[in-house]
Amino acid sequence: MALNEQAQEALGKPDAIELFYDREDRIVGMKGAPRSSPDAYAVRHHAKHSSQIAGQSFLEFYEIPQNVRGRRYKAEKNGDFLTVDLTQDPEE
Repeated sequence: MALNEQAQEALGKPDAIELFYDREDRIVGMKGAPRSSPDAYAVRHHAKHSSQIAGQSFLEFYEIPQNVRGRRYKAEKNGDFLTVDLTQDPEE
């Protein structure tokens, strides 16, 4: 999962991120976390303005369909969470 600079800033530029999933509404939630958290995914900074987390196991565990993977979605800040509604149309 890739995070652009705006997403990183919205999450407080954490070293790790915890992921959550609402199966009924198909919403992925992200929240900054310490790297020591057992449920956290380490943030890898691979370019000046973007980062990645290795969320493959998360996607597989929640059986998130292949057709939503690898696409760009608009995220919204909801309290401490950055959320992505997977029912929305992906961005071009």
